[in-house]
Amino acid sequence: GTSVAIAKQEGGIMDKSYDVVFKNGDKVEFDRSGEWTNVDCKYTSVPEGIVPKKIAGYVKSNFSGEKVIQIEKEDRRYEVELSNGVDLKFNNSFKLLDVDL
Repeated sequence: GTSVAIAKQEGGIMDKSYDVVFKNGDKVEFDRSGEWTNVDCKYTSVPEGIVPKKIAGYVKSNFSGEKVIQIEKEDRRYEVELSNGVDLKFNNSFKLLDVDL
């Protein structure tokens, strides 16, 4: 629901990535195959369709009322930042690994 402010390609031939910054300040990073790797929504929340259901369920059950404002997907884990500043780390099977208050 917001317009793109800037989109750019980073890296070389073999290690390309793409950054998209929206006019509302949200930012999405994509890898070379077009899969998102980082979604950062400083003033809004990460769209529900992006957050894996098991992570969204964990947040809803354990941090009621908080929103996911950033999610990063790496090779074998997900890192999530909540609106209250809590950071959560999950493995690729969505098992909670760490909570940083």
